[in-house]
Amino acid sequence: MCAQFINDEFQLHRFRKFRFFMDEKALSKAGGNPAAATGSAAI
Repeated sequence: MCAQFINDEFQLHRFRKFRFFMDEKALSKAGGNPAAATGSAAI
């Protein structure tokens, strides 16, 4: 059970990193500020 929890956390972290990467790409494409995306990714 504990290992499963750790694995879930790992998957969630990977998903967050991936989502942050996509958000950053969308922001740069829109000419936005990448620093602003850092705050949203920290949640």
